[in-house]
Formats: sequence, C-alpha cells, structure tokens
Amino acid sequence: MVRGLTHDSRLVFPGSLFVCQQGARFDGHQLAADATARGACALVVQEGCRDNAPAEMPRLTVSNTHVSLAKIAAAY
Repeated sequence: MVRGLTHDSRLVFPGSLFVCQQGARFDGHQLAADATARGACALVVQEGCRDNAPAEMPRLTVSNTHVSLAKIAAAY
C-alpha cells in the first residue's frame, strides 16, 4: 500500500512512492537505491533511464516523470 509520495529521496519514509525526476544538476534515478533503503514501496521511473535500485523493486515506467507527478497531484 502506498502511504505517501515524494520526489526527494531525503523525505522517503516506509510506504512512499518515489518519483525519479531529472533536473539540470541531479538525476533522481541515481537516488533510487537510497529511496529503497529508506523504505520506498515502489518507484516511478522515466522510460529509457536506468536506476540503481534492486531489481525486485516495483517500478512504474512512464514517458515523463514530471508530467506523471503533475497528474498524480491533480488527481489527489
């Protein structure tokens, strides 16, 4: 069960959905292992990007994580 949502790996808590976003100076896909260690229950990853989380970590692959985060927020 998803208990929260964040794109900041420092704010992940058990049950969080971690959205891997890319910016000019960072790539959230490289923080996926940290988010997993902090208790994320699943990842939202961008098509064509590689993350460093364990292979068994559930992932939802989307064409654009920024758009997906906006759609999740709008639905909430």
